[in-house]
Amino acid sequence: MNSLITMATAEGDKLEIPIPYSSVKFITEKNLLNDWQETWDGYDSESGRRTRDFVPKVNGKFLVFSKYLIFFLSGHGPFPYYLNRFKKLNSSSCPCGSIGDVDHYVFRCQRFPSEGTNSGSSVGVVQKFARKQSVFGN
Repeated sequence: MNSLITMATAEGDKLEIPIPYSSVKFITEKNLLNDWQETWDGYDSESGRRTRDFVPKVNGKFLVFSKYLIFFLSGHGPFPYYLNRFKKLNSSSCPCGSIGDVDHYVFRCQRFPSEGTNSGSSVGVVQKFARKQSVFGN
């Protein structure tokens, strides 16, 4: 296979494109984003719907590099509700008695003050919570 690639690049026909490279790049990126948006809109899962509530349109410049932001957007992470689904915890409840999902810890739980009850960002609350969980060993 590698020799075929080498031969094609050394002996292959030169491809002439009658439009500028920048136009080819623009059209390709536009088509990729349209395909990505169609896939994004058609993906139907609980975490997909939750993430689309926060990020309704795809964007090549919006990529998530923070695992804590991913925890928040997807609802997946070191939360009792999520871990109980996979039998990693015996209970899906927060110690305060409420369902221990990401929204509870970010918006309602008094153990982890957030924007609604104190200063700090939603992602900061998720980060603080995740670091206290031995599951992820932060």
